[in-house]
Amino acid sequence: MNILDKHRVMGYVKNLLKFNADNTASESLSRSSEQLPKICNSPTCDSSELKDEKTQLQNNQLHINFGSKKINGLPISHVVSLGSHCLTASILKKYGLKKASFPFDWIFSSPEVVIDCLNDEFELFLDKRQHKFVTGNRVNGSSEPGATHIYFQEHYGTKEFFTHRDTTIEENYNYYSRAVSRFKELLKSDEGKLFIIISRGNRDLINNFDALTKALEQKTNNFFLVGVQLLHSRTESFPLFLDEKKNTVNSALYSFSSTSVEEFRDHYPSMTDEMIILSLISDFDIKLI
Repeated sequence: MNILDKHRVMGYVKNLLKFNADNTASESLSRSSEQLPKICNSPTCDSSELKDEKTQLQNNQLHINFGSKKINGLPISHVVSLGSHCLTASILKKYGLKKASFPFDWIFSSPEVVIDCLNDEFELFLDKRQHKFVTGNRVNGSSEPGATHIYFQEHYGTKEFFTHRDTTIEENYNYYSRAVSRFKELLKSDEGKLFIIISRGNRDLINNFDALTKALEQKTNNFFLVGVQLLHSRTESFPLFLDEKKNTVNSALYSFSSTSVEEFRDHYPSMTDEMIILSLISDFDIKLI
């Protein structure tokens, strides 16, 4: 069932944001607001309202309004990306929710990879014998340094796993080693944790979501997992759509068809799509430390 309606979508920008009239909106916000789409086809939908909203976004600094939902009485102290690609970390960073680097931020992974890493304490992830440089031999012809992970590529199809860093170089390997250590320490913490995983259509989050939730339960406490299975892609599109697939005491899973395409961008050109993603965590009492 599509849980979006025109009133809810029109209200995302208003309900999630508050505005300070200082005329200092960021460049990225202006670019996003330029492409704020008309997503309502109803005769009762006032297009001038969207136009006014866009102008307000361009002329004011934004802040996210969060709610009061806690985890076992605790506010959210940490918001962490579990991949499956850079979009999750990119959105968190853009809206000030990313305070540290973790292993799944800027790589091409999958739900199965995260489960494996939790189960074996990242032993395979950090196994240098599995790291193979792909610099100069990228799928898209890019000259950006990078490396793949042989085991994960063979088993889960995660080509160019370390897509932004060549981990056969010691400095880059050490970056991920520190990120893993930081993640392990976070799992030991009793503080409130919000994990977010967004997966494209070629990564089966829906059928791996329960196993991922269970793997987290075995390694940490006081957490909530939000999963989003993306439907819209460069080759296949659907109407704007958000379907709640599962909602439990410590997890929620959604399928989402956006108005714009994020592939090869690591962000949504449409502000509406970003607001819908943020709405999935906006009920939480987020007080980052």
